[in-house]
Amino acid sequence: MRRADGQTGERAKRGSGGRADGRTGRSPMLAGLILLAACQGGTGGGSAASAAALTIEGAYAYAPPASGEVAVYFTVHNPAEAPDTLVHVNTPEAAGVMYHRNVTEGGLVRMEHLETLAVAGRDSLVLAPGGLHLMLTSVKPRSPGDTLHLALNFARAGSRMVTVVIREPGM
Repeated sequence: MRRADGQTGERAKRGSGGRADGRTGRSPMLAGLILLAACQGGTGGGSAASAAALTIEGAYAYAPPASGEVAVYFTVHNPAEAPDTLVHVNTPEAAGVMYHRNVTEGGLVRMEHLETLAVAGRDSLVLAPGGLHLMLTSVKPRSPGDTLHLALNFARAGSRMVTVVIREPGM
């Protein structure tokens, strides 16, 4: 018997690496290591368990002005060793979402557009007034106590659903 890979005879019947008795010949320790590696999952070397531990707290925004632009603030906690990156935000309640940080130059404050937001391993990323924030555009009028719903998509941890509470301006 000849297989497509060129093997002939008994080995071709058993498959590569197999034994006549049907066992693979791998040690229980090797099998355990293979199983452990498979259970690690995730991307980029991080485990699914550590990526799942990423949390979002305290999401809020102030009632949108007539312009419909709303800055959203929250804190991301990353207890994992590996850093993670917020790469995309989805919401049906805004026409667009941008990442900004406030920069002061010559006594003037301006918003600087960012492509992503990174959170270091075993650290937190704070989005707060006067610093980092998400800018939602074309948001319909909201009142204090209303909510917005965002899906934050991280490179390692995947998607996190967040409810943003609308506050009274200045609260």
